[in-house]
Amino acid sequence: MSDTVTEDDHRWLRLSFELARRARENGDRPFGSVIVTAEGKPVFEGLNNVYSTKDPTGHAELNIIRGIGQHLTPDELAGATIYASGEPCTMCSAAIVWSGIGRVVYGLSIPRQQKEFDNAPTRTRLSIRCAEVIAASNKPVPVIGPVLEDEIVAIWQANPPPK
Repeated sequence: MSDTVTEDDHRWLRLSFELARRARENGDRPFGSVIVTAEGKPVFEGLNNVYSTKDPTGHAELNIIRGIGQHLTPDELAGATIYASGEPCTMCSAAIVWSGIGRVVYGLSIPRQQKEFDNAPTRTRLSIRCAEVIAASNKPVPVIGPVLEDEIVAIWQANPPPK
């Protein structure tokens, strides 16, 4: 799969940004994600719902990866791209590897998110980046980002995450 960013990538990434805005409107942290097939068909959308469901694993990426194998074949997953408004965390990155999704494109990088928005000393952090997790697998896939980072930062600034 390609590591070149296209206009289609921008379109799908902007959809993940809109999903992030919706997550924040629901009282959750502003993260959204969408899985798109190789043919350009969006098949799953997800919002972060950690606070609204009181589920610490309710990350946007994980919410759409759960059960995905019931809807897409391994070959379809290998051709799919997951678009995430923010760089997938360690947990979500591992789930991406295990799901067999073939490509990752994200907006806001973990370092910029932490620098600008996660200053609380009580915030739990893991410093392992998405590309590191995926590169450590036996089936590494392209991880592209940050892309359109200033756009998602503007959304975060307008809709600050809950403390």
